[in-house]
Amino acid sequence: MSKTFKLSGGLVDLKEDTPVPPYAILSHRWIQGQEVSYQEFLHGSQETKSKSGYLKIVTACRAALRDGLNFIWVDTCCINKGSHEDVTRNIRSMYSYYQNAHVCYAYLADMNVNMPRVHSTYLTDMGVRSTYIIAMGDRIEWFRRGWTLQELLAPKEVVFFDGHWDIVGTKRSLGEMISYVTNIPDEILSGQKSVYDIDPLERMSWTIGRKTTKPPDRAYCLLGLLDVSIEPDYDETFRESMERLRRAFVDAHPQHREAFGSEEVSFLEILDQAYDKIRRGKDGQWPSFV
Repeated sequence: MSKTFKLSGGLVDLKEDTPVPPYAILSHRWIQGQEVSYQEFLHGSQETKSKSGYLKIVTACRAALRDGLNFIWVDTCCINKGSHEDVTRNIRSMYSYYQNAHVCYAYLADMNVNMPRVHSTYLTDMGVRSTYIIAMGDRIEWFRRGWTLQELLAPKEVVFFDGHWDIVGTKRSLGEMISYVTNIPDEILSGQKSVYDIDPLERMSWTIGRKTTKPPDRAYCLLGLLDVSIEPDYDETFRESMERLRRAFVDAHPQHREAFGSEEVSFLEILDQAYDKIRRGKDGQWPSFV
């Protein structure tokens, strides 16, 4: 982990050989023109502080302090996007950042009081009772983005906040609903089973319907889930990035060479097959808990 917030003193640079203290991490949907970059945060102008992204960072920091944590990592301002080396290092390490976090705060900015909700009573490890839980799906942008998939799966603990920063629940307490929305088994969300216990084809299928701003990121957001590492190249096409991902996966996991080893078998075709399987499995009806 290169840069993170020390909540009493701004950004600090944690070198690879430096012990990493307990930290929180933020998962969120980027808002065009409102996020605070590394350079903007260092400058700290009034224009920067007027952005909704700045308030988001400040509020996440307050949540971390309430949880007794002195550090937090936020992708928008802890990655120096002006440095190719910094971008590469962080993308390749992103899964581990979320995996090693004490807690992940998932901010659902577009979850608000005007959206349809369902009532359910949960007692979470945060002590939240009788909360109103949204019928998620396509209504919440966070569940439709590529990078947020690993941000859901990698952390041990995920706490969801609505657009007003009120706690909605946790990955465990909302597991049944999240499982329905994402097709991810509840035993994965509850921590009873590891992501890597699941067939790689099924892991890949969880990305279906998710989008990324940059096409190659649709491949790069799978790196941690497939337990591989490739250097990001934003000059390549989506197909090229997926082919590099396939080769890296086969090299790292030769036991899957027969299924994924041929250049004639592209990850895109595999995703199409997975999509058809999911469509056949859906009856178009809401589950009983809605």
